[in-house]
Amino acid sequence: EVYISVLRILDYYSMVPNKYHEMVSALGNIWGLMWYLRNGIPVASVEYFNKRYKSREEFEENLEVCCRKLSMFNKHSIKTLDFYVLQFVFGLEKNFLRLEDGIIATTNGVDYKLILFQDMDENIRYIFDKELCLKKYPGKEIKLILKGLEGRYKLKISTLRTEKGTMYYESSRLGELEDFDLNDIEYLKNKVIPKMEIEKINVNGVFERKFNLDLFEIKCIEIIKLG
Repeated sequence: EVYISVLRILDYYSMVPNKYHEMVSALGNIWGLMWYLRNGIPVASVEYFNKRYKSREEFEENLEVCCRKLSMFNKHSIKTLDFYVLQFVFGLEKNFLRLEDGIIATTNGVDYKLILFQDMDENIRYIFDKELCLKKYPGKEIKLILKGLEGRYKLKISTLRTEKGTMYYESSRLGELEDFDLNDIEYLKNKVIPKMEIEKINVNGVFERKFNLDLFEIKCIEIIKLG
């Protein structure tokens, strides 16, 4: 018997301040996906469950609270980072090119879809290290190299932002959720959409690009063949 990866995300939730909850949830979904793809089972075993909780009832109660926090929409139907992460995950191609910490690369033989992501444990250590967190996070650099591409492509890069651009950050600037009017809601709907960059590129054999990921950041990349 196994339990879903939400169990581990729940543990991370209890560790970090509220402002990081949304990013932990989004990154946790990618982390859980990576584990599942590698091992074929969800991340939390019954052994882990027995060590972490006194009873199944206690687990279910905590999971219920966690699932409310992990909802893809809030009560005003505003999408969270979880929505955009899962939307991209469900659209991944069937053929996997690479699976390792920090990158999931897939293709249908013509187009490519990739996820670049941070290391959860490393990021959590950073925000709790008193000396490190006073400095600007240096970022994590990933060098992406794809061989065998020829012709013209469209490159789409969606950046799921960290603290700024999340529901917690933007809504806290407007006040209590209960006091939102329609203008506030429309503002939030537009503000929390992932930042997207689109460019046309010509590739002659090799596509190479460096990406720098901020704290808890995830980048979703599409390379689409044109013509």
